[in-house]
Amino acid sequence: MDPTACYLDMIAAMHEGSFAAAHELALSLRDWLDYDGFYPPGHAPEEVAAYLNDVLQKTAGTYDEIRPGVPFSLVCERCDDGMHIDSYKQALAEGWSDIGYTPDLIMAYYVGLCPACRETGKR
Repeated sequence: MDPTACYLDMIAAMHEGSFAAAHELALSLRDWLDYDGFYPPGHAPEEVAAYLNDVLQKTAGTYDEIRPGVPFSLVCERCDDGMHIDSYKQALAEGWSDIGYTPDLIMAYYVGLCPACRETGKR
């Protein structure tokens, strides 16, 4: 992955109002960084991290994974954590990833990967 291209494409998508694309790019960049990828050269890591977090916050709920009228309930695909999460926006703020709609589950409507499992590589 080219983190510089991803970062610049994410910025461009936000400026164009392509929030779903910006969100996907932000998730890709965050996953890259979480798995020991390097920050885009020439950009301060603090600046990148702050903008990345801002994009994830601003684009929460702008794409197909969140179903209108479906209460948000979340569970981790590996450890069953997540029942304390009340919204998609909260899940992103707490570092969850890979969140998807799963209507067939008994305990939640959405499944994702919690920050602890993602950091330990429990996949």
